[in-house]
Amino acid sequence: MVLAILNSDPSLRRAENFSPEKFLVAPQKLKRRSRAHNIPGGIKHLLSDSKRRHRFSVRSIAQPPSSASLPLSHRSHPRFARLRHKAANPAALASAAPASKSQRPQSPPQSHSPINVTFSRRLPELPRKQISSEVLESIGFTPEVPSQYIRDQMERLGPIMYQALRSTKAAASGSTLPKTLVINLDGQTSTTMPPTHMAAIYSSAPSGPEPCRVMMYPIHQSILSLYCANLPVLTASSPLPTTPEAPFEVPVVPLALPNPDSFPLLTQFLYLKDVHPLFEAFLGLAPAKGIPSDLDQPAQYDAFVADYSVILAQNYTMQRLAGQAVKVHGLWRNACALGVSDVDLQAFFDLAWEILMKALAHSSNTLPVVVST
Repeated sequence: MVLAILNSDPSLRRAENFSPEKFLVAPQKLKRRSRAHNIPGGIKHLLSDSKRRHRFSVRSIAQPPSSASLPLSHRSHPRFARLRHKAANPAALASAAPASKSQRPQSPPQSHSPINVTFSRRLPELPRKQISSEVLESIGFTPEVPSQYIRDQMERLGPIMYQALRSTKAAASGSTLPKTLVINLDGQTSTTMPPTHMAAIYSSAPSGPEPCRVMMYPIHQSILSLYCANLPVLTASSPLPTTPEAPFEVPVVPLALPNPDSFPLLTQFLYLKDVHPLFEAFLGLAPAKGIPSDLDQPAQYDAFVADYSVILAQNYTMQRLAGQAVKVHGLWRNACALGVSDVDLQAFFDLAWEILMKALAHSSNTLPVVVST
């Protein structure tokens, strides 16, 4: 079997098979104004707790259900004020206006049978957990230094480190996952802040008789350890290469996650702290003017949700919207499993989920939508 080595660009993801039973399954931006409390439970608890599992179904039924659509109330929170508009390439963002008939994506004919779509009304808050002193010490910080202060300092280095990921090349072969991997660096940026580890990502769900596929991504220990409270202390990496052209070894970290496909997007957010790629990836269309900075105001929030949900409903089928909601839920499950607690990421989950639920209601038209609490 050949293990594909991927960088953090989601478009370059590839996967191969291996048996995860031999490998360790690792356990599971807070602003000071956010309330601080700890929620117990590691990755094992989060993945086995039935209360944190959600079942999604999109099915045709003979008769419309008696339940009516439940209204989704506004969730005003100061964190929405943090979703500032960031400069973006206008060509890469879709215009936040209803598409004309000639511009709308072609959709398959919809069945006249009623469709029952069941989702959780809201996604629970991300569990809040402190980074352990052992983890902080492993990346060179004393326990006296607040982890939030370290995160603030790392934000300016994140984009530089992310570029290094995109310039990393590696290859491996064999039927088992190696403990270390030799990587090569391409470009001056990557040699100044090279990745320290390779994350081997595979599904935490039982694979049955089929071999489990694995995807490998270069990562920086300082980024993941600062944001993923459920990660253990990672194996120390080798010293940096003496010359830019010299290859060097990095440890391989096996991680079992509920939704492996969304791991690159989660790490991209942790490096860049930008929600725009998340909206583009999970909602399909991004507002041309970005995310308004006044979403902490109920009127502006409700107007943005209403407009955005209508645009999605006019451009996508109900099945497509339901599929996007499942993907958002998968990203949320990964964040819970890793112990990621970030106000901007939480704001994305709150906003994206409400937009998708309202878009599903619009898309259903006369077809009833049941939103379970």
